[in-house]
Amino acid sequence: MKRASVWLAMGLLLSPLLSACGEGEPVSDLKFADVRKAKDGGPDALRSYVQEIRGKKVRWSGTVTEVLRERGDDYMEIVFMLVDLDSPGEGSPDADAIFEIKPSQAEELPSGQNVTLVGAIREVDRRGDGSLLMIEVDEVGKSKSGG
Repeated sequence: MKRASVWLAMGLLLSPLLSACGEGEPVSDLKFADVRKAKDGGPDALRSYVQEIRGKKVRWSGTVTEVLRERGDDYMEIVFMLVDLDSPGEGSPDADAIFEIKPSQAEELPSGQNVTLVGAIREVDRRGDGSLLMIEVDEVGKSKSGG
């Protein structure tokens, strides 16, 4: 009985946190082109802009540039997807965003696949000489075209 009480207490503590993750929040009209303008201004400009838009829910399309698989504790597989969110013919072909996906999605959404994602903007991840937008994704799936 004690264990059930602990799980119930943990559920009650976590439920407000989980509900704050963007579930039920309407999708904003924010376009990635607006983020691109800030990104072109350099890492500090992007970081500042992301502070303003943090938590906004977006629906964007792009092209998978890479799928990274990592092993976590207890051999748990963690999979990250990197996506180029620029419209065709704009920006660079490099990744603009990174987010976690289910391991089962890695096979159906390989590099080069056009995808649509719905998720909340969280922060900026500095990678090498670039910056990636970190998104907490609610859903991701195949789309007909990127951009």
